[in-house]
Amino acid sequence: MTPAGTPSSGIPVTQSGPGPLSALRQLLVSRGVPADASDEALLTASRAARHKLHITVLSAREAAGQQLPPDQQAELAAYRDRLERYREAWSVVRDVAPHAQVVKGWTIGEHYPPGMLRAAGDLDVVCPPGELWRAAAALIGRGWETEALTLFPASAGSAPDVSDWCHVLMEVSRPAGSDYIDEPYGVELRTADVATSLRVPARRLHGPPLPLAAANVLALAAERWERPFRTRDVYDLAILTGQLDQAGLDALDGALTTTMLWPEMRELAGLLRRSGIGPAPRQPGDSRAAWRARAARLRRSAALWAHPLRAAGLLATSTVDTDRGARADRVAHAVQRRIGAWRLLQLGLPLFAVPLPAGAPPARPADAGAPDTGAPAGLVLERRDPHLIARTPIGSFLMVAGSCPEAWLAEASG
Repeated sequence: MTPAGTPSSGIPVTQSGPGPLSALRQLLVSRGVPADASDEALLTASRAARHKLHITVLSAREAAGQQLPPDQQAELAAYRDRLERYREAWSVVRDVAPHAQVVKGWTIGEHYPPGMLRAAGDLDVVCPPGELWRAAAALIGRGWETEALTLFPASAGSAPDVSDWCHVLMEVSRPAGSDYIDEPYGVELRTADVATSLRVPARRLHGPPLPLAAANVLALAAERWERPFRTRDVYDLAILTGQLDQAGLDALDGALTTTMLWPEMRELAGLLRRSGIGPAPRQPGDSRAAWRARAARLRRSAALWAHPLRAAGLLATSTVDTDRGARADRVAHAVQRRIGAWRLLQLGLPLFAVPLPAGAPPARPADAGAPDTGAPAGLVLERRDPHLIARTPIGSFLMVAGSCPEAWLAEASG
């Protein structure tokens, strides 16, 4: 352990370790790239989705004084321009959401060695509940479009004010506008520090905000719920290790315990240690904490599947992003009809938004006795059994747990 207030040593790309290009090669070789790969073969391999490191490799070559061909120079310029567009989007968000925080992105990339670039896929922003809708409305007012909206229950609840027990995750997007980058711009706004999986409940950490390096390590660990770790994640952890002082390590320890992400943290740290480019952050008792987290998640999973209504809802959610055939869709429709979206949300299952046509009737809160609120300043849920309608400052949505027949939109709007 390092002394309190002192950054951890051992960042792999300083003068005391391998140079940036050598460290990147060593890292890629540890992740399966042949050790005798030529520079061009290494660059080609680094473009694969499991690595996602080619822009960093290109920028490291440029920083080392290598002359890049015009197409590679143009590609680097496109990614630098993309980063500037995200900084502009962040300035819009920051003006209306002063307590929001960017995680990952340039907050990691600015600690890369001089001249090296971290590719920007999307922009991740954690917002307090009262600021998320202002941030979304500000971006949409500047041409961004709503891409997705999800409600993640933090716990079983029934209060009409779902902000007490439910988190919001939404994404706004706009076209990429570059010949070198197909991926559209995306800004993810969320009220939870971690909201990625049914197996781990959405969490917003209490107390003072995490130190940024600790928040970024936590965000890296949480990525494992969505996909296998990429080589860039390993490099990011190496960079962040050098930014963690004792206070950051202590805060990270508590956050990993609260979010039950110790197993993912141990996996990512193990990949970094095996790469040989530098040490990983160490916390006392991380092995025991990982086993406790696995046990807690097994108990949660068992509780989810043991409840027949939750189990049916979990099956319905599998039809949201994947076409599983007409039979699976019929099952999902029947589950939602019989149980109802509001009940599924109360049972701890996420709901996904489908936009309603403009001009849908004004909202009534989820407790039917409350007065009509007109245009909402935040999120208002209207129960129209079996449907649940979300009225927000950016539009009205039908909330579903699985695939949604088009006829439901007419029913919800009628």
